[in-house]
Amino acid sequence: MADFFGSEFCYIVLMPGVGDDSAIIEAEGGGAVFDLDQLGSVPAALSRLSALLGASGHRARIHELAVRHWSLHQAREAYRTLSPVPLSSLEDIAI
Repeated sequence: MADFFGSEFCYIVLMPGVGDDSAIIEAEGGGAVFDLDQLGSVPAALSRLSALLGASGHRARIHELAVRHWSLHQAREAYRTLSPVPLSSLEDIAI
């Protein structure tokens, strides 16, 4: 994901509870979280996005966030931790 997000400088808009992503996005300014059950949530998320895009240095900040949380290295480490597959087999995974 970081290869895409980091190179395209994207912010993310998503619903709460999407893995760790929604908490990361909200806490670290990587986008906005909306909840369709909360009145005004979507306009507030769009307003937050507008503010993020207007901030100085936002492209570098989103790139750093993507590398820190969604790099191929992070994905491989997660697979190594969770998978019963031998470590050498994971090197061949094209993520």
